[in-house]
Amino acid sequence: MTLLPRSEIVLWDIGGGSQQIIFLNEKNEPVIYFGTLASVSFKNYIISTLQKKDFNTVQTPNPIGEKTTKVAANYVEKTAHAIVPKEIQAHLRKSNIQVIGIGGVLSRSITSQVEYKEYVTDKDIQRSLGKRLNMDDKAIGGEFPQTEISNLILVGGFMKGLKINQYRPVKASLIDGLWFEQEYWH
Repeated sequence: MTLLPRSEIVLWDIGGGSQQIIFLNEKNEPVIYFGTLASVSFKNYIISTLQKKDFNTVQTPNPIGEKTTKVAANYVEKTAHAIVPKEIQAHLRKSNIQVIGIGGVLSRSITSQVEYKEYVTDKDIQRSLGKRLNMDDKAIGGEFPQTEISNLILVGGFMKGLKINQYRPVKASLIDGLWFEQEYWH
């Protein structure tokens, strides 16, 4: 991967309980969105609000059908547009911006479910989602089947709501960031 100027990078991280989007503005200051609409909270939203079940006793929303998918995706799209700061949304619309997806959802869950080359696109997500609707946890498989389909809906909805055409998944950890910062300090 070619190194990009920091001004052209937006980092996007979705985990189980939180989500962050960050970039450096013209003054080299971080602009950060921190939210709690993430993998587990979104799965619980589907179970409690859309399926009218208790997520304390029901651990999976699967199988998720087409109607629930449409309602959930619409909710995420509108929520993303409403809660992510307008400065971040404007920055994402610039032509030279590259979104780098890190964290369990963007670099592992989504990439294990879609066919992609260098970037994951909304079309990749929608294609995979169409194939995986109405599957139960056993058919979905993997370590966390209860969030796989809802992760597709979550990421696809944020991409539409924020007009993100594609993102580059990168497997990175907090340790990677620490190493980078230590080099930056010296």
